[in-house]
Amino acid sequence: MILFMHGLLSNRIINTKYKNIRYENKICKTVHYHRRTYDEVSSFYDTLIKIHKPKLIVGHSMGGYWSIIKSNEHNIPCVALNPYITPNRFGTFYDYNNLTKKHFNSNVNLHLESGDMLLDMDEIRIFAEMNNCNYQFLDGGSHFIKYTDKMNDFIELIIGDLDEKMYCI
Repeated sequence: MILFMHGLLSNRIINTKYKNIRYENKICKTVHYHRRTYDEVSSFYDTLIKIHKPKLIVGHSMGGYWSIIKSNEHNIPCVALNPYITPNRFGTFYDYNNLTKKHFNSNVNLHLESGDMLLDMDEIRIFAEMNNCNYQFLDGGSHFIKYTDKMNDFIELIIGDLDEKMYCI
């Protein structure tokens, strides 16, 4: 099971990243980030994790932020697609903490496209390199994830690694 966390101005119905994931066993629920506090969003995702028991969390943009947070809290691997790591940079999400180096560990996998017109993927790539995160950095692309085949290959690689670890004795 993959739990997908959509971006800020998206939802489960229109989100093309979610629809383009080849993995069949997946779920996405709409969250109105602007209308909810940090604690409300956090509790919502905790409930989804408890109910669905995902083996992987995938999130895009603001959902990438949440995928990293929940990956750390629940010890579930994640793939963050062009994640938003500084939601409190301009005071927009005043009750959110920006991500720091401590959030980037071996459970965090990043799919980064340098052509993101909204977020600085070089900044996130540096975080990944400094903390030995697994990541792929693709030239070009966009915030909306242009390289869906490479995204899917990366997700399948992570899922394959998880399945392999589950059967190791």
